[in-house]
Amino acid sequence: MSSIALAARIADIEAVEINETWEEFQGHAQQAKDATLFRLHQQREQTKTREDAEARAEAERKAREEQERQEREERIAREAEERAKQEAKAETERLERERQEAVQREQEAERRAEEAEARAKQEAEEAARQERERIEAQEQARQEEEQRRAADREHRAQIHRDAAAELCIVADITVEQARGVITAIARGQIPNVSISY
Repeated sequence: MSSIALAARIADIEAVEINETWEEFQGHAQQAKDATLFRLHQQREQTKTREDAEARAEAERKAREEQERQEREERIAREAEERAKQEAKAETERLERERQEAVQREQEAERRAEEAEARAKQEAEEAARQERERIEAQEQARQEEEQRRAADREHRAQIHRDAAAELCIVADITVEQARGVITAIARGQIPNVSISY
């Protein structure tokens, strides 16, 4: 149960008024209420600590992914630059040989060298772009799945809350009793009864 859900549960219990209408059960009811609130407050603190730790871990994971992405892009750029340098060097050597054969062929060779370097740079930029798009698509898919799961959890929780509220009215039982019944049904502990989500 999330810290938000626990806070809502604490608020529900705190809203239960223990007064003389409880008659001889007033003292016992007050003790039960105080004990339950104490336990729920402890549970909420523990849950909040865990949720904070999970949020920090998620932020660290995203930071690591971003760093890895940047390192990949830098490596791709470095490799492309090295390839371009090697290709340029090979082309220059070839040009030098051709220059000795004919001045006219030298100009054509220089043009081919420039085109080769431009192609190498363009290929490097394209490879980096494709890598960025792949990472972005993965991240988007992960976020969409997280959003879908969160929406499903909230949907189920709302159905549970609505069912518990109706059960309180129809069966004339307490909120805690209604929640207990709904929880037992959701866990499959009551045969032949289920909740439609």
